[in-house]
Amino acid sequence: MPKQTFFNLSESRQKMILDAALTEFGSRPFEYANISEIIRETGISRGSFYQYFDDKSDLFDYLLQMIGQAKADFYGSLFDFQKDMPFLDRLEALFIEGVRFSKTYPQYVNLSRQLIASADPRVVEQQKQSIDGARNLFLTLIRHDIGKKRVRDDLDPNLFATLVTDVMTHIMLGKYLEINLDQDAFKAEIKQLIDLFRKGTNPYV
Repeated sequence: MPKQTFFNLSESRQKMILDAALTEFGSRPFEYANISEIIRETGISRGSFYQYFDDKSDLFDYLLQMIGQAKADFYGSLFDFQKDMPFLDRLEALFIEGVRFSKTYPQYVNLSRQLIASADPRVVEQQKQSIDGARNLFLTLIRHDIGKKRVRDDLDPNLFATLVTDVMTHIMLGKYLEINLDQDAFKAEIKQLIDLFRKGTNPYV
């Protein structure tokens, strides 16, 4: 987390530093990102930077936290997992909103590209934990739907959760990061994908 001295800055000053950091971390993988570039771009001194953040990792973690909060605000009730909603309805909406999010926050998408490209062990572990967290969440929602008889009770929830996680990760890598994504074509593809899931998991077929 940033030090209190960072939060004592004006909002415009904070934004200038964070925008420069997003540009730098969105331009190259974490291990190659350079604090000197952020300092040069913002005109702050190196000493000032270390009054605001412990190091590069501290700043990077804060950016990830900031992006996570932006997603929570953007997705709204879709991130309210206490709200009862059929899993596949929620999944379809998450896919579609993911495209809107990527178009609304292109700087965050650039940083995501570099996250994926990074070979830094710490970043790789963060990515793994994020994917594992998504899979565990999907597993909980699938089990809930099985209990509600929305999904076949002979379905292996672990297998389905893993399949959905792998598909979502593939789409994040191959679609959300596309610069010129055809949103209408993508929505049609997602509807077909969700339809396949529905037909394969429907308890009344």
